Amino acid sequence: MMYLNKKILLLFLHCLVFTFISCGNNIPYTEETILKRPVGLKLEAKTGLSFDIIYFVQNEEETFDGYNLYISRKPISDSERSSLPPLNLKGSLPTFHHTAQDVNLTTPVVENIHLYSDNITKFEEGVTYYFRMAAHSKYGYLSELSNEISEIAIK
Repeated sequence: MMYLNKKILLLFLHCLVFTFISCGNNIPYTEETILKRPVGLKLEAKTGLSFDIIYFVQNEEETFDGYNLYISRKPISDSERSSLPPLNLKGSLPTFHHTAQDVNLTTPVVENIHLYSDNITKFEEGVTYYFRMAAHSKYGYLSELSNEISEIAIK
C-alpha cells in the first residue's frame, strides 16, 4: 500500500513539474506591463512661444499606444510621473498616439507644442520649461520617464 502511495505521489509530482516546464514564459501581450523607457528626447524653442518636441518612435511592445508628455516650470523627478498630469491635447491620453507598427529609429517625429499643462495656458516668454516623456500602453501602464530637456520660451 505504501509503495502505491509513493508511486501516485511521484506521478503527481512529474505531472506538476511538466505543467510548469511546458507553460514557459509565454505571457500574452495583452498582459504586458513593462514598457521600454523612451530615450533621445530633444527640444527646440521656437519663436511665438512654442516648442518643437523631437523624438523617435522606439517602442515595439504590442500594447504600446503612444507617449505622454510631461511639462513643468521646474525639473521633473522620476517620482513625479504619478503626480504631474501629462499634456492632454486631444481629450484623451496618450499625448501623442502611435502604435508598435510606427517604430522608426531613423526619421524623428516633430511635434509643435504651444500650450502648457491644461491645453489652455500658453507658454510665457523668458520662462524655462522642463519636458519629459513616458511610453503609454492601451491598458494605462507607463514606462520610466525619458531624459529631461529644458528650454526658455521665446517670443
